[in-house]
Amino acid sequence: MLMNIYTKTRISLLSLWVFVGNVFADSTPPVITLNNGRYQQVQIASVFVLNEPKSVSDNQTDAVEIVVRKTWGNNGTVNALVRATYTLFVEAEDTSGNIAYDTVYFNVDDLIPPTINLNTPDRICIEFGLPYYRVQPTVTDNYYSSKDIILELKATSVNTNMIGLHSDYYQATDASDNSAYKTRLVEVKVGCNTSNINNTFLPLNVLVFPNPSSMVLNIKSNYLLNDAVISIIDVNGKLIYEIPFSESIDVSNIPNGIYCLKISSNSISHQTFFNINHN
Repeated sequence: MLMNIYTKTRISLLSLWVFVGNVFADSTPPVITLNNGRYQQVQIASVFVLNEPKSVSDNQTDAVEIVVRKTWGNNGTVNALVRATYTLFVEAEDTSGNIAYDTVYFNVDDLIPPTINLNTPDRICIEFGLPYYRVQPTVTDNYYSSKDIILELKATSVNTNMIGLHSDYYQATDASDNSAYKTRLVEVKVGCNTSNINNTFLPLNVLVFPNPSSMVLNIKSNYLLNDAVISIIDVNGKLIYEIPFSESIDVSNIPNGIYCLKISSNSISHQTFFNINHN
């Protein structure tokens, strides 16, 4: 009788130990923290250095005991000379056999936009009523040759029969779809000093940013513009927006495209081009 009680008690304690052991067993995998995020951009023809996982941590196991394994995908290790997406699979395993998984994607491409050279000063002066002979810009790029770059005159408002400040607006796009923008300001007036073109600029300085814009367009100037009116005009000459001057404009509801921003009052007239891109 005593033997049966002892045997049953021993079996019960063993079952309790197994139950408790299962309840308190570590079943939580480690945590992997990645350097620079899951999606990383790599400039083509640069020197690629792999950033190791920033840290691995675990709820019970010390980090030094976690085994980290890295396996490259089908394209192999990152080749910074070849445009492609390279995949790195990361595993972290603790001493209880729990494994965490993460993936890093490296996109090798040209990330630097072209450079537009207007081949004139950024601001020039044309005598009122005379012909305007537009100087063609040139482009250079860190990676592509000029034949792989599309250079376009996206918009112009130059009219030498109208006194004021006009603009040529250019866009250059390389084969990786990086775009650069450049504006040539053309002042039309009577009495241009063509022997010293740099002295013919208007004193008004207006900065419009960001360009391209998607939500809010900011305007800064060295001139008091409280009495001015802001007009936004599309490339077909249609008035889209007109408000009293404000240093910030909500453009979130204006479709993608190139627009002319005109600032005018009794004493000044200024216009420039900007790009809206909601992508």
